[in-house]
Amino acid sequence: MTYELTAARLRELLHYDRETGIFTRRTDCPSNRRDRKIGMEVGSLMPLGYTEIGLAGVRFLAHRLAVLYVTGEWPALQVDHINGNRFDNRWNNLRQVDNTTNIENRKGPNKNNRSGWLGCHREKHNGKWIAQITVMRKQIPLGRYSTPEEAQAAYIQAKRRLHKGCTL
Repeated sequence: MTYELTAARLRELLHYDRETGIFTRRTDCPSNRRDRKIGMEVGSLMPLGYTEIGLAGVRFLAHRLAVLYVTGEWPALQVDHINGNRFDNRWNNLRQVDNTTNIENRKGPNKNNRSGWLGCHREKHNGKWIAQITVMRKQIPLGRYSTPEEAQAAYIQAKRRLHKGCTL
């Protein structure tokens, strides 16, 4: 049996502060632990930077709970952290978007990026930095540059123009 959490039940158990993005307990848990009393903050930081909250033995992502709490419905789409900070669950920092828009709002390089720079990489044979952007699953070259800063600046300029989800 799966646990079906409703907005009404969530609001009985927790309070969500839209200004801070923090959830706190509305009820005591049957436990002697001090961190399970009314008014105490709930949630723990996961390795990927998201906040996770346990309710009735089920783990939920706090940003998805925030949408349920405020709108009364589970998010139909992905919930994007506009500023890129996965720990920042303030209501004005969350928006429901499709996968493409969520990806387009990346603020930094992927973890497997060897160059360490967003939107560019170094050519081995000449040492130049190549900037490129993906739009609608197509790679668009943005030029070759002498420094990674120049290449990344070209990428960010194109990103602001071509990615509807970009908030840089």
